[in-house]
Amino acid sequence: MSKVLDPVADFERHFSSTVFGALWAEWGFSMLAVLVGLRLTSARGFGGMGLSISQYALIAPPAILIAGLLVALVSKTAFESGLNAGMLFRPSFGLAGSWLVSAIVAAGYIIWMALEFRVSGQILTSALDIGGLDVGIQIPIVLVGVIVGILSYVGLRRFAIGIVQPVLIWISFGLFGVAILWLAQQGLVLSTDRASAGMLLLAAQEILLYTVIFLPLVADTSRFAGRSNFAVSSTGVAFMFTFGGSLSFGAVLGAAGTAPTVEGLGQAVLTSGTVVAAAGVIGWVLAAEVAQPYGFLYSAANATGAVFLRRPPRILSLFMVGAAGFMAIVFNEAQLFPVADVAAFVLAPAFVVVIVDYFLVRKKQYLVDEMYDRRGEYGGVNLIGFFAYVVGLFVGYVIDPLGPEVFLTGVEVAMPFAGSWSDTVPAVLVSMAATGVAYWSIGRLRIAQSDVVSRVRL
Repeated sequence: MSKVLDPVADFERHFSSTVFGALWAEWGFSMLAVLVGLRLTSARGFGGMGLSISQYALIAPPAILIAGLLVALVSKTAFESGLNAGMLFRPSFGLAGSWLVSAIVAAGYIIWMALEFRVSGQILTSALDIGGLDVGIQIPIVLVGVIVGILSYVGLRRFAIGIVQPVLIWISFGLFGVAILWLAQQGLVLSTDRASAGMLLLAAQEILLYTVIFLPLVADTSRFAGRSNFAVSSTGVAFMFTFGGSLSFGAVLGAAGTAPTVEGLGQAVLTSGTVVAAAGVIGWVLAAEVAQPYGFLYSAANATGAVFLRRPPRILSLFMVGAAGFMAIVFNEAQLFPVADVAAFVLAPAFVVVIVDYFLVRKKQYLVDEMYDRRGEYGGVNLIGFFAYVVGLFVGYVIDPLGPEVFLTGVEVAMPFAGSWSDTVPAVLVSMAATGVAYWSIGRLRIAQSDVVSRVRL
């Protein structure tokens, strides 16, 4: 059995609040977060939501706070149990059922790594172009992928405490400050378009959906905290601060008329056309866009370790980096984004089941030894967990079907009424609420008394 599945012992809990602050401040910086901010305030004709800056300022803080609360709940669950995300799925989905959810986590992170590689490659290509170097996008993608692959051999503790992480965090803070100053000097005129009240809820959902991507990583790192407040407060606050900064940077660019695409972002940030600006962007991308895929890879390796018990995590890591790099070269961001959205959409209700199960149904009482026994309390498939999960997914997809065009065409044929409320009702938030209510209402009556688990043996 892989060691990554074992609960973290007390002597292994050596991460301080400073370590968590550095890790999550770094992971909060992201070009993808900037693109989310761009989408919120760009004109609807360009594919954005059309929020004004005042509307963004109204909806972003509470949305980020709610996202921070979700992060804190997952962090507390992982800290108190000492388990990674793959193991936390076992009580609420059953041991055999948890393999499916872990596979979804791993697949989702491969897709998000591919998207990160693609965005990094596009920005680096544009920056190098201004610097006088004409290279294809394949070379920067391979470069970033190789760096992330090498870092996969560096343990999380060394990455967090050693030289790499402090260097990355200070580079990112410095370059982000330079970017904000540059933006202020441009004298950009902000748009005054105003979105509807329904669009504000959809904007909050967009922010929350981005945060969901990090929940498995939150669980996988929080179990190493020396104290609960180290993980809960430092993780939530550091991530909200830097994520909010990246989001706001994108929102200002979007309100100034920047198209919500990677090309639009590259043109806006590199518009000065100087070698200094190009060097600054390259530094920011290498700092932020290498650290984040490293985190995704770490969590994906834990998830696959829960499925492929006898496979070395590092070998799996290299395979996943290669798969993500291949996808980044073959597919562009317009093709990857819909699939990445689906990955986050599918993951959100799964963590609602975990949170409701731990805090409300089982009252923080997990039998850790039983999580390794296929014939024990958590063996087989927890049908209640999967029922609530499917209910949430169905409700969400009826409100707003997501995914590639071929898939959406199939949804429209099967459910002609699907998507009727997509412009006013936040599908992900409703999906998460439906999942939580369904699991709590059934689970408190059945699971709280005796773990109702089907005896499906895989």
